[in-house]
Amino acid sequence: MTVYPPPPVAPTISAPAPATISSSVTLSGNGVAGDLVTLYDGSTAIGTVTVAANGTWSKTVTVGLGAHAISATQTDPVWGFVSLLSSTVSVTVYAQPAPPVISSASVGSVSHGSAQVTVAGTGVAGETIMLYVGSWAVGAVTVAANGTWSLKVTLSSGSHSVTATQTLTTGVTSNASSAWNVTVPSH
Repeated sequence: MTVYPPPPVAPTISAPAPATISSSVTLSGNGVAGDLVTLYDGSTAIGTVTVAANGTWSKTVTVGLGAHAISATQTDPVWGFVSLLSSTVSVTVYAQPAPPVISSASVGSVSHGSAQVTVAGTGVAGETIMLYVGSWAVGAVTVAANGTWSLKVTLSSGSHSVTATQTLTTGVTSNASSAWNVTVPSH
């Protein structure tokens, strides 16, 4: 009579960032040292990795745009027994949003070497615009239902390069917009 060991328990998966624009997603977790973890997107196998001696594993997999439900099994290499599926973790891959457009910048009255500048443009309704002067974030505004936005900032006298990014409600941020050069006179 042969006595077989029980099948391995399901490995654990640590939740990755829930939203990304990269199709390369690094998954990690714990399992039995030496066992083989097979990762699944739904019912499709997307990668395998051997659990390290310290009981951890990590694997970068490629997934397409959209929502993904990732789970895993663990296989005992000696007996070939396979665990049940692990708990599922979710990750959604988004297309990177287009940058917003800066369409105007109007300089108000100069006082004490600075002026209020109203920067305006277009973006995706409901999303957040972050305005930058050089590499410094100077303010944020939500895009109106009609796709427009404007933001007043105080700039010192001189020449300034203004850009903006757009962050979707999912947390995914665009590249910077084209720069708009603003000159605030000295008086």
